Amino acid sequence: MKPLSSNYASAFRNTKNQNNNGNPFGWGYCQNCLCFQNLPPNKAYFTTRYHEWVKYNEPDWHFEGILSKIKNLNNSDSGFEHVIGLSYKDTTLVELISKELNIKSHPSDIIGITNDWLKIGLNSPKKIVSDYIKSISNGKRSILIARRLLDHCSSPVEFFDIFNCMAKGSLIYIEINDYYQLVKNYKYDFLWNERTFYPFKNHIENIINKTSLGSLDIGSISNGKNESIVYSFLQVTKENKKPIDNKIEMTLMEKILIKDFVNSWYDLKKYWLNIVKNEKVGIIGASHKGVSFSQLFFKNVEFLLFDDSLEKKNKYHPEKNILIYPIKNLINNQVNRLVITVDEKWQDKLKREIKNIDEKVKLFTFEGVRI
Repeated sequence: MKPLSSNYASAFRNTKNQNNNGNPFGWGYCQNCLCFQNLPPNKAYFTTRYHEWVKYNEPDWHFEGILSKIKNLNNSDSGFEHVIGLSYKDTTLVELISKELNIKSHPSDIIGITNDWLKIGLNSPKKIVSDYIKSISNGKRSILIARRLLDHCSSPVEFFDIFNCMAKGSLIYIEINDYYQLVKNYKYDFLWNERTFYPFKNHIENIINKTSLGSLDIGSISNGKNESIVYSFLQVTKENKKPIDNKIEMTLMEKILIKDFVNSWYDLKKYWLNIVKNEKVGIIGASHKGVSFSQLFFKNVEFLLFDDSLEKKNKYHPEKNILIYPIKNLINNQVNRLVITVDEKWQDKLKREIKNIDEKVKLFTFEGVRI
């Protein structure tokens, strides 16, 4: 399957109603930002939030390794004065760096708290973020943590230009999931309607080459448990760097990999659509996996969402704005099937708890396996 050359790039989302292009499978390749993505660049940089959405814990097992790299990049004679976070997902790392380097910390959720990203065009978001960064860094060399900005930004090359508002020598840290490995291993729970993803090994390098920022280090870290993070350190150079206008060329192996992944996803989607036609369904686990599942397979299906986590109960599902209930709110004959999207270590406990409420309900995993 050959990706489309399009400025409107959407992955695993039906774009027929979005731009009337007639594409039943909205897979597009953006020539501007070199990625497959789920937001139209001509509309917004970030996703609008109208409810108090559930918040998620991003992987933190690699923080010590990243901290060690930052310490090596810190010049003792003219080090950094501030460490700034753009999202609540950056807070833990921001505080860790602040403590280790003894510099001022500025965690925030500026990317997440703005309710009107979709209404203010493209220049206003850049000014909002730029003004925020400048008000804190105040012309001093600083560290900016923008861990998962790439995952949710529709035009990363253009948006990265904002970081030139920082002092020369300032450091920017970004990271993404190792999407190549996720695609290779046929994982689907990273696919969100508003998420951008980069399934090729050289994606970040190509994006950085199109910016005016300097690249200090690009690499990946694995925890040995099938989890891998791709990271990059950028530097503000204040030099007239001419961006390299390169494009990603897929290898034959990558083309086959993407085609097989898409076909496998289609099969799984067909399986779930057949199940939910005449069934009352619910999801246990308001995690990335649970929300991803609902967006992929419950597009036009009413469903219930349960989670006992104190951080998730009474919050809302992103996009669907469905209230998250505790499992005890499940009642007899309320659903026919439940999809369990929590860690396997909790499955036996959940199974017993649910059977005590309704012994007829059938339990499944994300991949359609009966529990």
